[in-house]
Amino acid sequence: QKARAKCPSLKNIKTPERSDNPGHPDYAIVRQATNEIVEELKCICMEQGALAPIFEYSSRDEFYMDVTELVKGIVRTQGEQFPSEIVDIWHNSIVETPNGPVPAIDWRSNSRYEIKLFWGLGLASMILERIKMKTGFRVSVGIGSNKLIAKLACGLNKPAAVTLILPYALMQIGERVKLEDVPGLGGKTGGAIKKALKVDTMKGLKCFKVSDIAMVKLPSSGAVLGYKKAQEIFDSVNGINTDEVSEKWASSSITTSSTMYRKGMHF
Repeated sequence: QKARAKCPSLKNIKTPERSDNPGHPDYAIVRQATNEIVEELKCICMEQGALAPIFEYSSRDEFYMDVTELVKGIVRTQGEQFPSEIVDIWHNSIVETPNGPVPAIDWRSNSRYEIKLFWGLGLASMILERIKMKTGFRVSVGIGSNKLIAKLACGLNKPAAVTLILPYALMQIGERVKLEDVPGLGGKTGGAIKKALKVDTMKGLKCFKVSDIAMVKLPSSGAVLGYKKAQEIFDSVNGINTDEVSEKWASSSITTSSTMYRKGMHF
């Protein structure tokens, strides 16, 4: 339903069944698509030599890249000047600011930190175009100051968009992010919180204290979430995440992320 809302002309294609196990889907096509994208990303990483991004295969449709060192190197050598080949492909790149989304080509900043993030957006735009050219697949990419923000960014402006969330824009995007779209809150836990605290969005949950979240009861067991789990949830809705991108080239469904400055870029 979410995909249909974003793309009304979407066509449903039934996954072929396995010949050796009728009634069960054959994911060979998905595996092939994933392998093609991963191989292209591997080539992109290897081309950077000593500044190669750290690549993490999270699942068949989710990858992360830490481009911290690559961006630092680019800023040292090229500064604030963005090559024309990057600017030319910014037509579907969005910067999420405290005042709302702004087309990347119209956004300006004098902050050195933001310029690094912006270079991450430029790299992501080039990666998206290269994947499309080499494999024919269209992917979405999210860039943020950590993996969680990158993942949220990836889902904001689909399909086939590159989205950068500025760190101080979390309050603004929180109004648009449904609670079930926050990593870790898509299942029973998120449902219990929505019902108990009567909130539907990421911004809504930010208004509650850790102690409020800790007292939410899970319907299946009747047990409360507890302080430790509540703190994790509180951190998530406030954009706090300390998970680093870990080198991993293979594993299991289709999204991508990159992290810069232990920052995130999500495909």
